[in-house]
Amino acid sequence: GYDMQNMWSLVCQLEGQWEEALLAAARVRNCLSKLQVATVPRQDVYNFAKAKITEKYRKQQRYPSTMPTKSLEQVLAEMEKALSTCEQNLSWSDAISLLQPFGFIPTPDAFKDTVHIP
Repeated sequence: GYDMQNMWSLVCQLEGQWEEALLAAARVRNCLSKLQVATVPRQDVYNFAKAKITEKYRKQQRYPSTMPTKSLEQVLAEMEKALSTCEQNLSWSDAISLLQPFGFIPTPDAFKDTVHIP
């Protein structure tokens, strides 16, 4: 068996770590919620997405089997049209909603500045 004192100490330590992790997760969730209402300039949203999409298309040209069905110009025109209906500044949540159909979804993997084409 196990020593009662060691088990007690271990469980108390783990409970403390669990509480700290829950508090840290709540702080992160709170920050993410507050960011939803932060505003970003419409032109900045377009420039960011255009740079990422252009880089992706450039890299995909090396591997013709991975080329999307739409041309770069078509995708950029669709994005520009979607953004043209927005105010000069839009909320972060609106910007993300507009960019999701173009493959922009904030995830830990999307943090990388480079586009990887396998």
